[in-house]
Amino acid sequence: MRRAAISCLLAYASAGTTSDFRRASRARDLAAHEINGCDYTFTTLQHPHDDYFRGYACNSQVHVTLLSATSAVVVYATPDAAAPSSVSYRQLSSGSSATASGSRYSYTTLASVNNPQIWDPAMGAPAYSLQEIVDAANTTLWAVPGSASRASDADPSGLQNYQNPGMIYASPVIHVVALEDLVAGASYAYTIPADGVERVFRVPGDAYPTTLGLTADLGQTIVSARSLEKLGDLAPDAVLLSGDLSYADGWPFRWDSFAALAAGVFGSVPVLTTGGNHEIGMSENWQHYVARWPTPYEASASTSPLYWSVDVGPVHVVALNSYDNFLNGGDRLQRAWLEADLSQKRDGWTVVMMHAPFYNTNKVHALEAELMREAYEPLLLKYGVDVVLSGHVHSYERSDAQGVYDGAPNPCGPVYLNLGDGGNRENTYASWD
Repeated sequence: MRRAAISCLLAYASAGTTSDFRRASRARDLAAHEINGCDYTFTTLQHPHDDYFRGYACNSQVHVTLLSATSAVVVYATPDAAAPSSVSYRQLSSGSSATASGSRYSYTTLASVNNPQIWDPAMGAPAYSLQEIVDAANTTLWAVPGSASRASDADPSGLQNYQNPGMIYASPVIHVVALEDLVAGASYAYTIPADGVERVFRVPGDAYPTTLGLTADLGQTIVSARSLEKLGDLAPDAVLLSGDLSYADGWPFRWDSFAALAAGVFGSVPVLTTGGNHEIGMSENWQHYVARWPTPYEASASTSPLYWSVDVGPVHVVALNSYDNFLNGGDRLQRAWLEADLSQKRDGWTVVMMHAPFYNTNKVHALEAELMREAYEPLLLKYGVDVVLSGHVHSYERSDAQGVYDGAPNPCGPVYLNLGDGGNRENTYASWD
């Protein structure tokens, strides 16, 4: 019955135009001053009065994610530690109210210059220049001759020098507050100390219909902002973001601006994320992603925030890590956890999200996830997974609507959706086999 419903739904969705959205032809990164809530706090010594896109803190950065069918977590940022880690909230229907307290932390890390897309994006005009990065790496205005910190590298690349404090990123204070004992289907108004604004989110109901917003490879361009606007217009029960969030690519300040950009939607619609190559590569090493975008891994008996599961109403959502060690059983923890999770009997749909697609007829990233597919696809078939969501490939593609297994149509296999063109600066991939 579920398979027939999926087939009918996808057949209908492919019958014609389903959205009036058209991708803009230019997708430059948004500068800090174009994102609501971002203020400058420091600049380079060479240009003390200019925005060199490193010197800002973005207040609030609020987003909501689900921990379980009846609990959620609110994440927000403040420039200093004066604000408490607390959320005041009330159920709109009953008027009952409460205040929850949570934890807070901050961290420092080296910036990294790994991706020329920062100053030379594949599509659209750059928001920033190479000269800005060169100036940030230049220490000659403060490091005296003979100092080990003195450098004037005209082409700074890779992980930056720990001896240059100008290339050390200091995060704002990240606050994480869990809201427990929520009512499925109920709406809650909440406020955070960061700005005092009242926002409203709804806990997904436990019955159909359930609406899920889907995206991946979002970034923070003018197109990203439009994609977020369209996601908000859908008024979904939750958004599933299948990896590649900020496209900071080692330049940590862009995690602040991304969260500020996304707050307009994710502060009101619960978002569930999994990490992509832009969260592990380019000196990211999961650090910023794990610090800022919590996942419900503990509640789902996972030992890693990079793979988890949660019920979104009647839909069981499973997130997998595409960047585990798939050689010689290096992924044994994730694989054993997945089988234990999927083996629990459920009546609703099961949706799996990951970053790198198992199936892809685009020439970009072809067969990149083959080792993972060989190890995990039998589990998806065995336990009747309905839909698999991926990103990574910057275009849209859907598998045969009757299901796929081992490269062939199979009515017992999942339907695969690739959703990797959320708006990032690297352009659309249009090279097909």
